[in-house]
Amino acid sequence: MEARPVDPSVKGVFWILISSATIFITLRLYYKYRGQGLHRDDLVLFSSWLALLANGIIITVILDIATSTEIPADPAATFEKLIILGLFSTTLALLSQAWSKTSFAMTLLGITNNRSWITYFLWFAIVTMNVSFVMSAVIFWIQCRPLKGFWDNSVELQCWNPTISIAYGMAVSAYSGILDLAFALLPWKILLPLNLSTKEKIGCAIAMSMGIFAAVAAFVKCSKFLEITPGGTGDSMQLAIWGVAEPAVTIIAASMPTLRLFVRKLTGPKDYAMEEGRAADEVALQEVAADGSLVGP
Repeated sequence: MEARPVDPSVKGVFWILISSATIFITLRLYYKYRGQGLHRDDLVLFSSWLALLANGIIITVILDIATSTEIPADPAATFEKLIILGLFSTTLALLSQAWSKTSFAMTLLGITNNRSWITYFLWFAIVTMNVSFVMSAVIFWIQCRPLKGFWDNSVELQCWNPTISIAYGMAVSAYSGILDLAFALLPWKILLPLNLSTKEKIGCAIAMSMGIFAAVAAFVKCSKFLEITPGGTGDSMQLAIWGVAEPAVTIIAASMPTLRLFVRKLTGPKDYAMEEGRAADEVALQEVAADGSLVGP
């Protein structure tokens, strides 16, 4: 497979995704801050957004260098910069993905009240997911040693079989997508026994199940690993796009329940269920968890 050139327009794609996530998380944090205040899941989601933003800035620098028509005065130094920036970009992308999903899992933990098998599953998901993503980031840094060998032909570069990192990356992306699907289905499991109208159940569940789109992004990213070729910057950029899309979509999805209440407050009755700025979805679910209505094993 031949390397494809980088399309300069992909820079716009990155910033559309990042800007969309920025709008949603800003509204979420503002609304919750003015209400009951921020919680740990909000801070973790904010950390994910910071990593996403930093990754977007680094990718922009990479694209500016890669698409420049000027011949660099020191090609070796330029290539060195691209390699280092690429490694940091990959690390930030993986951290952003892990933290955005961790935030939503923490939100679900807050409404299960430690009374069901869901709690154990969520803790298992949080631990295994973060370990998997961190290991994936580490692999990118250590698979070829020394790093100087990438841009200095006088240094012998020793690398693992590239199949190892590609296969592991695909496995992590697939696992990430499976967890996204699980997180999208769990609200339905919790909402079914609630004494709410069918319309309200569906509205709450849909708002808390937007993570299914993050699952789609994760599975598409998984397929993009098959397009990676040595030196194929264009192919790697496709992977980078979905590496940004996945956390961006997750941040948007994690903000939907709070924004749903915000919209209902503006357009609906004044007594619409709320509790000091918390999403009505979370309040209703937490009440169920508190009175023991959450189904056990």
